[in-house]
Amino acid sequence: MNSGALSWQSILSLVLIAATCGAALVWINEITAPRIAAQRQEQARALMRSLLQPRQQIELKTVADWRDDILSACTDWWLIRVSEDGYAGPIELLAHWQPFDANQPGRIKLRVLKHLETPGIGDFIDHERDNYLPDRDGATVAQWQAADALSGATVTFNALQRAAATVAQRLDSETRATFCSGKESLTTTGAIE
Repeated sequence: MNSGALSWQSILSLVLIAATCGAALVWINEITAPRIAAQRQEQARALMRSLLQPRQQIELKTVADWRDDILSACTDWWLIRVSEDGYAGPIELLAHWQPFDANQPGRIKLRVLKHLETPGIGDFIDHERDNYLPDRDGATVAQWQAADALSGATVTFNALQRAAATVAQRLDSETRATFCSGKESLTTTGAIE
């Protein structure tokens, strides 16, 4: 037996093993992908419900779909998905915005949906591991801007500050009016038409 034939047989064996493994991974992904997507969607819904008050949770059931990453029953609450660049990549957030009149600034609750921040340093943004975000529920944009950055997590913290500002900018009174045009508020009719 020459070494060239052995090399050719080894390469063919490796190619067949790689092809078999690749096909098995694709097949497993096809089977598990819908279930994983459903679980992620349910986790996002549970997170949305946790941000809303009981009355707002009831209103949530009447809302059809997200439009431009905004969801609302056109009453006194808004949910918005935002993404800001963190240290290790995008940080996807879900924000609950409760606007008030001109005399009282709107209040924001932030929760992180997905991030790639450094374990140990960026853990403060994970509401299941740390109370940092839940403890700031109801903060105004000005309070978010005035907050001190956490040592070692400046880039991540700055992303949270930008997210709070983005929520307020995206949900200005004109955007809210446009979003709700043609719909009557739940507070006056009891349902969205």
